[in-house]
Amino acid sequence: MKKIISAGLAAILAASALSTAAFAEDFTVTATSTLAKPAIKVTMPKSMAFVFNPYGLTVDLKGKVTTEQQKDGDTVLNNAVVVPSYQYDTTTAGKGWKVDNQSGAVLKAAIYAYAINADSAEFKVFDEGDTTNAKDTDATKILAVTIKATGVSSTATTVKMQNAELAADTTIWKEANKASGGTAFKVDQFTAEKPLYVTMSGKIFNKDKLTWAETDVANINFIFSFDFADSQTVS
Repeated sequence: MKKIISAGLAAILAASALSTAAFAEDFTVTATSTLAKPAIKVTMPKSMAFVFNPYGLTVDLKGKVTTEQQKDGDTVLNNAVVVPSYQYDTTTAGKGWKVDNQSGAVLKAAIYAYAINADSAEFKVFDEGDTTNAKDTDATKILAVTIKATGVSSTATTVKMQNAELAADTTIWKEANKASGGTAFKVDQFTAEKPLYVTMSGKIFNKDKLTWAETDVANINFIFSFDFADSQTVS
């Protein structure tokens, strides 16, 4: 009889051992993420040159005056006041100086354009929208320029050219520069399929009052800054 009871107890203990295995300790496993963030990679134009043509002559990109209607059989010469180099770059189809986006993500751009005019200069460069200076009626020779930038949106951003150089430590995404009051202008989105294009045109004021000289040349400085677009969905 004792042997039977012992066997029964052993069976109960074995069953208890099997049932307690379901209440083992909890285990915590942490899944660690890696941020997939592409590098910003853009290709800028090799040059951003233009011919200043105040007399509206037929010229090529080197400023050579000619009566020919075409150059090299396919490039039409220009008689505009400002003849930008991209007009002879068939890869851009005349859309403007091209900034390619090779980042694999949608980018945005901030652009600051400026020209420094000496107080004593007879020839000055202003933004065409600067009605205070660009349409000055004194004896100063004036080139008034219009700069525009386009990306994904077909609506162009007007990049107002300013007459103040930014401080070296200025981040142009912060719109106002405390030193100059300058403002950067933004293009919200540009992609590999729809690059960033910058165009420039110009008008002359006081052109009938003065004779233009070879020293009447202009340098317009561009500062570009790029970042990932606020929304990676192309609108």
